Amino acid sequence: MRRWGQKVNFVVMTGVGLLFIMPLLIMVLTSFKKEAEVMNPAAVMPKQWDTENYRQIVSNAAEAPIGTWLLNSIFISCSVTLLVIAMSSMAAFSITRLKLPGGKLLFNIVVGSLMLPSQLFLIPLYMILSRMHLLDSPGALILPAAASGFGVFMLSQFMKSVPDAIEDA
Repeated sequence: MRRWGQKVNFVVMTGVGLLFIMPLLIMVLTSFKKEAEVMNPAAVMPKQWDTENYRQIVSNAAEAPIGTWLLNSIFISCSVTLLVIAMSSMAAFSITRLKLPGGKLLFNIVVGSLMLPSQLFLIPLYMILSRMHLLDSPGALILPAAASGFGVFMLSQFMKSVPDAIEDA
């Protein structure tokens, strides 16, 4: 009985995985089609594999510097990740392990801030970034993303699940 359940589970998970990867696969296959062929959505596979789209991207690097855009994205995402890990782990440790007065209140404020729509912060955030002269710079993306309470919430929940005996050891 158990083997039958594992086989069904494998088939279902494989089907779901293929379903999720299909849009990406269709996008990659479409990138090898000619423009006229793209307009015909019935055919998923290209009739003739064409690399002209990729040649055009490389040759028009002055008009559309995709390499620069990619490096900017990598820099911003790595910076945000490192800052979130550093700041959120310290805040979560302080809230969960140090038993500070007002720690529960601080945690509730962090969780409460996650319940507010992000659009609520757009105008104040713009004003702050403008006064700091950070508009049109990577810092305008990095600092607000790094200050999210989501990391504090997630790491606090994780640290609450770790027994105190492990910390004492």
